[in-house]
Amino acid sequence: MSGKVFKLCLFLALVLPLAVSCRPKAPASIKFDTDLVSKGKIPPDSLVQTYTFNFVNEGGQPLHILRVDYSCSCITAEYPTRAIRPGKGGQVVITYNGEGKPKRPFSHHATVHTDGDTAESELYIYGVLVP
Repeated sequence: MSGKVFKLCLFLALVLPLAVSCRPKAPASIKFDTDLVSKGKIPPDSLVQTYTFNFVNEGGQPLHILRVDYSCSCITAEYPTRAIRPGKGGQVVITYNGEGKPKRPFSHHATVHTDGDTAESELYIYGVLVP
C-alpha cells in the first residue's frame, strides 16, 4: 500500500508543477495614466510643444507598440521600440509643431497600435495658439 502512495505522491510532485506552468498567461494590456493632455495658451515663442503620456503593461505577456498614427502632419511621436515586460511601463511622447498654423484652438490625436488586448488607444492633445 505504501508503494502506491509513494508512486502517487511522486506522480503528483512531477506532474502538478507542469500543469500549473501550462496555464495561459493574460495577454499584454496597455493602460495609460491619461489619454488627454492640454497645454492651454501657447505663446508665439513656444510653438513646439511636447506632450508625455505614461503607460503600464498590465497584462501577463510582453507588450509591443507596433506604430503610432497621427491626425495631422504637425505632430510626431516617440515611443519604445523594445518589448515592455508585464508590470513595467514607458512613455509615448507626442511633439506638436504649431509653426505656420493659424492662431486658434487646436486638437489632434495619435493612435497607438499594439499587439495587446487593446489593439488601438487614442491619445488627445489640446492647446490654443495665441498671437
